[in-house]
Amino acid sequence: MGECRSIRRGHKAVVPFVAAWLSIVVGACGGEGAGPVGPEEPPSDEEVAPLPRFASVTAGGVHTCALSVDGEAYCWGPNNLGQLGTETDERCPMGEMDSDGIGTGAIVNAPCSTTPVAVSGGHVFARLVSHNWYTCGLTEAGEAFCWGQNHVGQLGDGTQEARSSPRPVAGGDRFRTLSLAGGVTCGLTLSDELLCWGSGPYPDWQSSVPVPVAPEHRFRLLATSGGHTCGVTLDSTTLCWGWNSSLQLGVDTVSTTCTSHDRVLPCTDVPQRVTDEIPFTTLAVNVGYTCGLADGGRAYCWGSNRWGQLGDGTLEDRAQPLPVMGERAFSSITTGRSFVCALDAEGATYCWGRDSGNFGLGRNWGGSVPEPVAAAPGHRFVSLSAGHSHVCGLDGEGIVYCWGGNTWGQVGNGNRLESVLRPVRVAGQQ
Repeated sequence: MGECRSIRRGHKAVVPFVAAWLSIVVGACGGEGAGPVGPEEPPSDEEVAPLPRFASVTAGGVHTCALSVDGEAYCWGPNNLGQLGTETDERCPMGEMDSDGIGTGAIVNAPCSTTPVAVSGGHVFARLVSHNWYTCGLTEAGEAFCWGQNHVGQLGDGTQEARSSPRPVAGGDRFRTLSLAGGVTCGLTLSDELLCWGSGPYPDWQSSVPVPVAPEHRFRLLATSGGHTCGVTLDSTTLCWGWNSSLQLGVDTVSTTCTSHDRVLPCTDVPQRVTDEIPFTTLAVNVGYTCGLADGGRAYCWGSNRWGQLGDGTLEDRAQPLPVMGERAFSSITTGRSFVCALDAEGATYCWGRDSGNFGLGRNWGGSVPEPVAAAPGHRFVSLSAGHSHVCGLDGEGIVYCWGGNTWGQVGNGNRLESVLRPVRVAGQQ
């Protein structure tokens, strides 16, 4: 197969856009579901700069970042919008869009890195969060920096310009946690106030600098999917707001609607009470559904269940939190586009929903698994993070393993184009 043509860096008429769902991408240049593709030879560890031990990992939509034990940030995967936080020379095939966001049908070779690269700027972070095409980091003092895609102001720097290095979020607020999704970023300040920027956290809302949201509440937990946002207040009441087209707000109906792509759908900017009877200690949301862990580690989910991502043994949407099947207690939970993975107290991985290689079981069949199954066999992790179609786990030795979709090198093993069906160590780790 011939090499895909590249475009010059800095070209302003068109911008490369990662579009896994465009058949032209996988048809012209290979990818998950495109049939057998000859794998590139992964680099040996001697060919990759040695990496430090990691303290955390965060999987964005189709890129991944990790934080070293010394607070240094590293990222890998596509870099078409600066989401790796530095300039890169490697190229990966991606679909192209014009300046109005319309697909041109062309294929370009856009910047990427199939192995970890250090984020520029020399910042020391205490936490990283990635989603879609951008990443944000918090310093120990709670200062927020973001980089990558910025078309709706999700970097919070007062502009809509993509950034290839960390930029401070405007306003000088200090945060204790951040949540990213789609084009919206939200954070809880040190005083438990909720601030958001970008496009969201509910329809028809946009700001390129942080502004208060739901100011009548103070929150201890926060999770956003772009389409909807959920939080747990200081008195342990779970609230959600935004789109409710799949019952993801935890209520049957809302009284208002919004228009999306010429469709009128239920939505609200008023926080809806989901429950105060389940004391959630963790929330995780994704497009159309929500999950949480209660005291004791029991998992609950609600909303869209097209692929069994609610884990209740059915494919029926649910308007109230229902327990995930089984009696397992989980220590953490993470949501992908149409699947969920969680860790038990022993560090074993369980997943449910759509299995398209992201369960780490050596298969890529695209079917639904509506209840938890053991995943990533042979590994024990202290944390997990799911992207759109890939998952990464951090083990107790500070080593990151990834598996699943790998069209643009998001697994970090020096390869691309092929799904990685079992956990592999990210390149460069000794």
